[in-house]
Amino acid sequence: MKLRVSWGTGIAAVYSAFAIATLGFVVFAAEQKIDLVSADYYQRALDQDRQNAAVANGSGLGGSIAVELRDRQTLSIAWPPNAPVSSGSITLYRPADSTADRVIAAAAGNDNLQTIDVSSLAEGRWRVQLRWRSGARDYYVERVIELR
Repeated sequence: MKLRVSWGTGIAAVYSAFAIATLGFVVFAAEQKIDLVSADYYQRALDQDRQNAAVANGSGLGGSIAVELRDRQTLSIAWPPNAPVSSGSITLYRPADSTADRVIAAAAGNDNLQTIDVSSLAEGRWRVQLRWRSGARDYYVERVIELR
């Protein structure tokens, strides 16, 4: 005796299997625990938007801001004349050792220059992160220096 299945029964079986699989996935997904990365994710998103705008403002300055190391003793920062510093900070960030990080207030002199003594810093790669406000705009520029 041969078992014969009509095409209508085959379609019904495939549809039923699809529906059962879909319902199984919905139940599985509904039971999963969903944690937010942080409780203040909305404020962090707003802060990230401000950071992105500051990076864009800093990129718009082009090469008018110069960060250069002089004789392993002094870091010289030439602030742009078209975006003078009213307030801000300079972070000397050490990727290899977070305890070595330094934060310095940004303060340009009359000649838009600021010098920082780096003779006490450890040798290696440092990121110089410049954050400042000029008028109503925030700026962010990052440069990498190598102390040897």
